[in-house]
Amino acid sequence: MGPREQLLEAWSRVRGWYPVTMAGRKYRCDPDHISFWDRVSEGDWEPQTFTILDNLLDQEAVYCDIGTWIGPTVLHAAMQCRKVYCMEPDRVAYMYLLQNLKLNQLENVVPFNIALSSSNMLSRMASPRGKRGDSMTSLLRPEGSGNTEVPCLSWLTWFDLVGQPEITAIKMDIEGGEFKLLPTMENYLCESRPGLYLSLHPHLLRMPERYAAMQRVVDVLQVYSTCYDDMGREISLETLMEEQAINRAGSYLLLP
Repeated sequence: MGPREQLLEAWSRVRGWYPVTMAGRKYRCDPDHISFWDRVSEGDWEPQTFTILDNLLDQEAVYCDIGTWIGPTVLHAAMQCRKVYCMEPDRVAYMYLLQNLKLNQLENVVPFNIALSSSNMLSRMASPRGKRGDSMTSLLRPEGSGNTEVPCLSWLTWFDLVGQPEITAIKMDIEGGEFKLLPTMENYLCESRPGLYLSLHPHLLRMPERYAAMQRVVDVLQVYSTCYDDMGREISLETLMEEQAINRAGSYLLLP
């Protein structure tokens, strides 16, 4: 880091925000994640995600972001649509999410410090890095270093709580928790079929569990007529059962 960058970082910490350009828009973001926000500004962090959200959302849309972390996708979506619901169970990440919402004066976002899972319960979660607040915290790692107890709600409980809104699009990126959550959303997805931008993490499961877990996901996703992979190619859902999909993380866009 050169002198100019060091000065900017120091000044950002004093004033309480760091300048970020995200998909062409300027934001004020927390100064504790400067290296991440620099990646965002340089277009090196998931540019396809911003493009997908642009295509899914309009000014009347309602967006649900499951697995929000510190809020990059929420900040972007809030500028595109009427209302955003978002969930982040990690209390450290949630603190930064609230800070970023406040810095950008976003009043159309309703944040929840919860996890969505298969039932209403308390559960433990941790990150493989042993640090709270990072982007890899997962319910699949209940006993890792730095683990913490978080409240979980089922989809139906949360959906009733917020008054059963007509959701236009859902982004789900919850580090393996999708394998518990998605099967419980099958009836809702069948009836409503919102656009679904889904990150799957089968590689985080034990090898004997991967095929069965992915098959349950494929069965749920049959309600969608079109699926695109993270390269933007249209694929069949059966592709998710192939070895290359079973053993790695992948993101998929499902459209009715």
